Amino acid sequence: MNEGHPISPMEPILNLGRDRGDNREPSNVIELPVIPIIGRHRAPPIPFNWRQLRQLSEKYFETDFVGRTQSTIRTNRYRLDLFIRWLMYNDYKVVSADVLTMYSKRVVDTGTTRTAKECWATICRFFNWMERVGYISESPHWAVKMRFTTFKSKPSRPMTHEEYKKLRACAEGHWLDWIFMLAWSTGMSLHDCCALRWLNVDMNNCIIRIKRQKSASEAMIPFSLHDELGMALSRMASLPHKAEDLICPDAGERLDPVRGTMKVNALIRYIFKRAGLHGVGMHSMRRSYISMLANSGMSHILASKISGHLNPQVMASYVHPDPNELRKHVEHAKENAGLNKHVFVEAPVHISSVNTGWKPHRRYRVRGGRIKLPDGTPVEYVFTSANAEGRRAVVTPCEMDGTPVGTLQVLADIADVKLFE
Repeated sequence: MNEGHPISPMEPILNLGRDRGDNREPSNVIELPVIPIIGRHRAPPIPFNWRQLRQLSEKYFETDFVGRTQSTIRTNRYRLDLFIRWLMYNDYKVVSADVLTMYSKRVVDTGTTRTAKECWATICRFFNWMERVGYISESPHWAVKMRFTTFKSKPSRPMTHEEYKKLRACAEGHWLDWIFMLAWSTGMSLHDCCALRWLNVDMNNCIIRIKRQKSASEAMIPFSLHDELGMALSRMASLPHKAEDLICPDAGERLDPVRGTMKVNALIRYIFKRAGLHGVGMHSMRRSYISMLANSGMSHILASKISGHLNPQVMASYVHPDPNELRKHVEHAKENAGLNKHVFVEAPVHISSVNTGWKPHRRYRVRGGRIKLPDGTPVEYVFTSANAEGRRAVVTPCEMDGTPVGTLQVLADIADVKLFE
């Protein structure tokens, strides 16, 4: 097929495997035998070279991606382009089940499990479209069985405030310093931070209104003129600017309609590595912000208005609950239900040595007032009412002579008390 000749459905495929419009037969066309697989035969190889597949992909994105967001189109175009370039570099003239098997192993070995599944799904959708339109009768991707047991997904966790300060200190004086502060203070994604314009910022009402690039949903993010983000925006707003101007031109100019934020990501990875941060990335700041909203007790509806998530399940995957908050709420729920009278102590746990004198029915003096009642009253003496389990035990507040004060029981750490002689 000549490069200039348009491809139409059900058209006879001529001159297959040729990169040029000559009449010579291709010298290295891969001829594969028909091998049965689990009760069925492998489909014949797709008789297209990489140039023809690239031409078909343009028609694919014009017809099969109507109504999709630009982020979805860009991501699928990039993944399919990687596959076509792989065919070009390895000089494969046809696409067979063996070729697809080799590529599936490659994406599994070089990426996370989620990335491998998404890349393979993009290729399968392209071949399904070719079958549906009529370019091929049967695609060989049906004979490929993906296996995702050889690679573990990368850990995903929110970023701590100490890690954020280290990142800001490493990026001080660079334009990425503003991007990091914006992502930490608003929970926006990297693309939304880079593409933020002054028309999205309402300085009078202290609201940032954006249309998220990934889901095309609207998000409203409040800020204060007295916090770190508000003071930075006030300083930048005092300079001459237009409503259509990018707030950070250095980041906005690096956005590519096809490759997205890849240029910015390369620089961000370098900053993270220089700061000595491991296990966290740019998206960890968004996880930290959404987790903060959820742990503060904000309703899901309000939190989704700020984060811009449309699917509750997707938003739930961003929330990393605080274990102390979970314990506090569980104990509070049990206390309201009358199941027990224990109170969770929020003091930090620091054990220097095991207290061998911790026994039931003894009086202890509280160390430094670290045990307090729910109303904030410090407890000076406690009376043990049960054996210690691990490093915690149930105690009852008491007077100096051991007389119990009320019926309240406290779950205390053995480092919080010492034996009262």
